[in-house]
Amino acid sequence: MMKPKKRYIIISAAVLLVIALFPFGEHLRDGGTVIYEPVTKIYRIDKMHALTGIYGEYYVGTVIYIFGQEVYNDTRIADER
Repeated sequence: MMKPKKRYIIISAAVLLVIALFPFGEHLRDGGTVIYEPVTKIYRIDKMHALTGIYGEYYVGTVIYIFGQEVYNDTRIADER
């Protein structure tokens, strides 16, 4: 049987791990891009919706980074026409 002190340590470590890996969203002012990134900065998810500078065109899609390296990129240029 586990001692109560050891049980509290394990539960506390699990709670801290969940908090450290939970992503928080940051909204950018480029047309609607949202960046999700946890406190530990292990991974980052960019939900792109950014203006390109060309009238009527913008980037849409998702980019995923793990340890700063891009592992998935599904962005494309869309237009409002």
